[in-house]
Amino acid sequence: YHELFERNPQPMLIYEASSLAIVAANDAATAQYGYSRAEFLGSSVQIIVPPDGVALLMERMARANGGLNQTKGVHHLRKDGSTILVDVTAHSITFGGKSCRLAQMHDVTHAHHLREELGKATALLERASELSRVGGGELDLLTMVPSWSLQTCRIYELEPPVTPSLEGVISMYDSEVQPLIRTVIDRAARDGTGFDLELPATTGRGRAIWVRVQGSTIRENGKPVKLVSAYQDITERKLTEAALRDGEARFRRIVQNAGEGIWEMDAEARTTFVNPKAAEMLGYSEEEMLSLPLTQFMDKEGLKTARQHFENRRQGQSERYDFKLRRKDGTDFWATVASTPVLDAQGDFAGSMAMISDITARKKAEETLRIAATAFNSRQGMFVTNTNWVILQVNGAFTDITGYTREEAVGATPQLLLRSGRHEDSFYENLLETLVATGSWQGEIWDRRKSGEIFPQWLSITAVADEAGQTTHFAHAFTDITARRAEQDQVQRLAFYDPLTGLPNRRLLMDRLKQAMAAGARRQKRGALFFIDLDNFKTLNDTLGHEQGDLLLKQVAQRLTGCIREGDTVARLGGDEFVVMLEDLSPVEMEAASMAEHVGEKIHAALSQVYWFGSHPHHSTSSIGVTLFGNTTESMEEPLKRADLAMYQAKAAGRNALRFFDPQMQAAVTARASLEADLRQALAAKQFLLHYQAQVGHDHRITGVEALVRWLHPQRGMVTPGNFIHLAEDTGLILQLGDWVLESVCRQLATWALEAHTARLTVAVNVSPRQFLQDDFVDRLLAVLERSGANPRRLKLELTEGMLVTNVEEMISKMSLLKRRGISFALDDFGTGYSSLSYLKRLPLDQLKIDQSFVRDVISDPSDAAIANVVITLADSLGLEVIAEGVETLAQRDF
Repeated sequence: YHELFERNPQPMLIYEASSLAIVAANDAATAQYGYSRAEFLGSSVQIIVPPDGVALLMERMARANGGLNQTKGVHHLRKDGSTILVDVTAHSITFGGKSCRLAQMHDVTHAHHLREELGKATALLERASELSRVGGGELDLLTMVPSWSLQTCRIYELEPPVTPSLEGVISMYDSEVQPLIRTVIDRAARDGTGFDLELPATTGRGRAIWVRVQGSTIRENGKPVKLVSAYQDITERKLTEAALRDGEARFRRIVQNAGEGIWEMDAEARTTFVNPKAAEMLGYSEEEMLSLPLTQFMDKEGLKTARQHFENRRQGQSERYDFKLRRKDGTDFWATVASTPVLDAQGDFAGSMAMISDITARKKAEETLRIAATAFNSRQGMFVTNTNWVILQVNGAFTDITGYTREEAVGATPQLLLRSGRHEDSFYENLLETLVATGSWQGEIWDRRKSGEIFPQWLSITAVADEAGQTTHFAHAFTDITARRAEQDQVQRLAFYDPLTGLPNRRLLMDRLKQAMAAGARRQKRGALFFIDLDNFKTLNDTLGHEQGDLLLKQVAQRLTGCIREGDTVARLGGDEFVVMLEDLSPVEMEAASMAEHVGEKIHAALSQVYWFGSHPHHSTSSIGVTLFGNTTESMEEPLKRADLAMYQAKAAGRNALRFFDPQMQAAVTARASLEADLRQALAAKQFLLHYQAQVGHDHRITGVEALVRWLHPQRGMVTPGNFIHLAEDTGLILQLGDWVLESVCRQLATWALEAHTARLTVAVNVSPRQFLQDDFVDRLLAVLERSGANPRRLKLELTEGMLVTNVEEMISKMSLLKRRGISFALDDFGTGYSSLSYLKRLPLDQLKIDQSFVRDVISDPSDAAIANVVITLADSLGLEVIAEGVETLAQRDF
């Protein structure tokens, strides 16, 4: 507090509330008043406050009742006898055990002199008005009683004193303008609207004249109460204009040399004038400021505030407020803005004029005082000790955190009161050494509450020195971090462990695998990695719910943990995937494989045992892939990939199996990855083309064709669909490929429609299940037909039986929509999949296709012949066409 007081750039005094005796003064106060610190201390504030000011001071103190009070424009005396005008802000404080007032004095003498100069300028303008023979008048808007000045009487050639009535005044003007005058007066009384009129009138001597009458309203509490008017004989306008120009020049000289910034804006808030002081404050030239928008001088929030104040001035309000402005270099400063509206000759709002003063220093001082006043009562525990570590003061948060009352703490030492016993003496010795060497210390420390509970805290200790640099006190600030430590532990656990099973997660597994691979390389020992996937786990979740699925995963985790040695690792990667890592197996590959196989069989047997969900049993199996690691230098991902591939081989073998990694798997995966990359390139390079296979009726005439996609690979040559369609399905590329096929087919249909021998041909297109089940498939297909101009009645979509196991209702809905547009449907590969007569009856089909697998041996295999006959009979009964695919011999055709 002492340092904040001494360093404050504003003059500050502390005096006793009862005797007014000064007990402290800072350097700024001695500089402002000319007294030394010794002359101030012990003296009464009366050495700077005149007697009438003392009375005012006592009155303000009583009115403030111990709180904050502000007094503006108070005369103070300096040591040399001169008088200054100051604004005083006083706060109640306790100093040296006594009730005192902390006063801050801001010298506003210069601003006061500026106002006096402006007053003189105003008087000069009034004098100029008199010299220019401009008369004045007032109309009380409450009583409607007018009054005229002597000059006005002269203009109208009336002998003073004149006390005309309102109607008498109006009657002096020509009859054609009298309604206008009454309207203007009514508007001024109602809305406070001013006016500027040139009116024909007749003087008291009967002479006709033209008079310019300008009126504006005076408000009280926002309500117009008086209409002030100026009267001018227009014949002498030139003399009047000259006098006004002279008065304006004098006023501008005052403004240009003013020590405060002056800023004028028009009705659209555009800068029309700034004086040099305002431009200097903001770091711009006067010309630059005239060309810049308001957004250049304030941030977004400040602009919002400025516009609100501008709207207040538009309503006729004068304001004084503190505001933050932005300099050219991007820095901000605080300013006091005294703003008033400017009206035009008609009394309408024409803009505003503001006087700005830089109060950044005052704001910083006030902020420093507020921070200092509130810091000790923050939610952070705080206490102050002397150099003997005796506690002198504590705040409320100290009591809340430690449980000790103020009375229990003051006079004790932290060592006796708070020490937890968890730290060695060397800890406190190092703390003290750092504090003495640097003046501060901070770190985590364990202390003890009154209840005996040990708790962690973050403690900061700062040495407080006097003017001579000698340490006099230690300020301690601490925060209870018990909750934070618990949260950190929880975050640590969530980062490395699976929250459901408590097993290590992928991150921790990879870290341990890295260490195991490095250790195995050093010790020349193999390790094994098991990739475990639960069979049909999704079915369990879908039928019994995720809660039962979670119970199963927890039991699996327990069984896996029971199958391994201490030091080995069981991890859950997510879902129903687990990984077991064995370390320190034999350096001989076959022996290590045998050891791994033994553990694998143990795991497989454990996971095959019945599971219990309460009293309900559940049977589950697992597919396990195993690989060895440690014989070569490789990345951490490689063993995991091999184990994953082996697991998929176990699934391919019918599940519930254990398989070791086979290098041929890797070759297949590599080939698949290469093919996928080529497939993506083929789509981009448009390497696909369509072949059309003829569909022939019983009369040997071609009735249509089936579109078959081919891939013209630059290295592989012509690639048939069997080699890439499944990959396209798996990767989702089938959607892009399918769109291209439909576009190409529809364009071909539109081309064939122009030739007589091809106009009646239909084209059948195989549609991927993923493509057909897209939400917007119907809209996309209809858009293709619209773009190409193809006849939808010539398009046939072939669907597979496999699609029937998905959403049958969605399929029927889409098929029905397309059927109404003329598109027909064939069921492909009938008899090879999930043939269901109930689905067959409901689907809006036109044709059944006998699969080539039945046609190939239909002559030699009675079973294939029987199936073909059944399909034909079934189609006849349902009114469907039948088409056999892959007919390649006359015997097959005749059948």
